[in-house]
Amino acid sequence: MPESTCDSADVGTDELVLDSQDSEVESPIQTNELNLSFTELSASEESDGDSESDDNLSANVNHSLSAPDVKTHSGPDWSLQFKDFELGSHFDKNIVTSLEALENISKQIDAPSVEKKSQAETVRLKRAELLSKLKRKVHPDYIDLLIKENNSQQFQDWHFLRNNATFIQCDIWQEFIGKRKKQTMPLEELMLAFGVPSELLDPHFKIEDISQYDPLNKLVPVDVMCDELVKYINDPRFTQYFILFILDRKIFQSIECTTDWCTRVFNSISLSKFINTYLDVVPRDCFFLHFRTIRQIPQMQELLLTCLFEKISQDTLVARLKDLLSARQYQEALYFTLLIYGSTYMPFGKTRTSEHLSSYLFDQYDDGNHVELTIIRSYINLFMKIK
Repeated sequence: MPESTCDSADVGTDELVLDSQDSEVESPIQTNELNLSFTELSASEESDGDSESDDNLSANVNHSLSAPDVKTHSGPDWSLQFKDFELGSHFDKNIVTSLEALENISKQIDAPSVEKKSQAETVRLKRAELLSKLKRKVHPDYIDLLIKENNSQQFQDWHFLRNNATFIQCDIWQEFIGKRKKQTMPLEELMLAFGVPSELLDPHFKIEDISQYDPLNKLVPVDVMCDELVKYINDPRFTQYFILFILDRKIFQSIECTTDWCTRVFNSISLSKFINTYLDVVPRDCFFLHFRTIRQIPQMQELLLTCLFEKISQDTLVARLKDLLSARQYQEALYFTLLIYGSTYMPFGKTRTSEHLSSYLFDQYDDGNHVELTIIRSYINLFMKIK
């Protein structure tokens, strides 16, 4: 058994040296292969008399696996030499560029954490601002609804009545039996009692902000306000307050403030006075409120268009509509379209002008991101079907 072990070790040593000598000299790392089985190695370890062979084997292995000789230099001529290694055909040479791109993406992903924090701060401030404007306690879901809505502006409008109403309606029966006399007050005090802020009652006041949220203030019944307001029709400030009153969103949407009532009041006022006051109060380019005006007083359409444009014609109106579209004022373009159609300048029906506008909108403004453009096209196509 010992002889067999020594022979195996000698053979392994010879093969080991042979492999080391036959290996490629150009390779930076010498690789060797040991053709020894685990049983042979274990047998050689159990042999006490073959320690010399084991030492020779270890020496040969260490010598064959040792790194090439490195010459050290001293003095000023010493320098480091770098050598490019063969990385293989499957190595991605653009890996550094890819890593840099990955790092940039990682930075961009981490950046929104600061942006999200700033957005959260903006939402918090906006919530506090809305709560300060509301006149009564509301459900938090309503505040969230107002904050998240930022495209259609459906909750923003013109509000003339912003404070809680303090007006006390006189009981008719109490007045009839003489227990309570009907109170009379100046028109300004009446408007304050209805909930109008004092700054909006200035003689030179002009609408500049139509992006206010509903303050959810307490209101007097609209029919009561209409009945009380019309009693001051001869007051010199009545026309201004009447215009501001009927343009208020809550009044406009109420069923009590009817087109018939607004038209009757309009006919009771001097036409020149009404037009002059209206143009002093409502901006000329606020087509949103102009359209609301002709909804309340339909006979104002022709007169209003004539006052807004010095030389009015169909071409003038079409050019103005295209200017609004070019300026991306899509909401104003929508209300301008509703304002001009149905007049003598832009009649209903299938006209060349309407066909041109429909094709123009389809070709030039095929943008699905703006719902107003789709609505404008739909309205024009609808107007062309009206005979």
